Amino acid sequence: LLGRPTDSLKLYKKARTIFQRERDFYGLAYGNCGMGNALRRLAKYRQAIQFYNKAAGLYRRLGDQVNEGYVLWGRFVCLTALAENKRAALDLARAVSLFTKAKDERGLALLHVWAGRPARGLQSLALREARCS
Repeated sequence: LLGRPTDSLKLYKKARTIFQRERDFYGLAYGNCGMGNALRRLAKYRQAIQFYNKAAGLYRRLGDQVNEGYVLWGRFVCLTALAENKRAALDLARAVSLFTKAKDERGLALLHVWAGRPARGLQSLALREARCS
């Protein structure tokens, strides 16, 4: 639901309820991240951070470093908007490390677009997609 964060938030809330009931921790991490993304797009940064925190913890416990990197990127954007630069820098450094280790072009493109990080060798598709995030 790109461009429709309010509708996305409603759907992620419903999905998260199902994931909680089913004890699906991967889905729960995804739902929390999705809610964080929707709230970020609505400029509700403090609320978004709460959901990113939950998602980051779950992805870390699940060993999913790439998705943890995406959560850290989202939280970085929120922290930057709130001028919490020290905390934002920690998230950025960890996301860079995770995306570099995984050779995740989309993640590296997000960091290039949103944090001015080097984008050597990234495909234009990844950069275009990152600009929409």
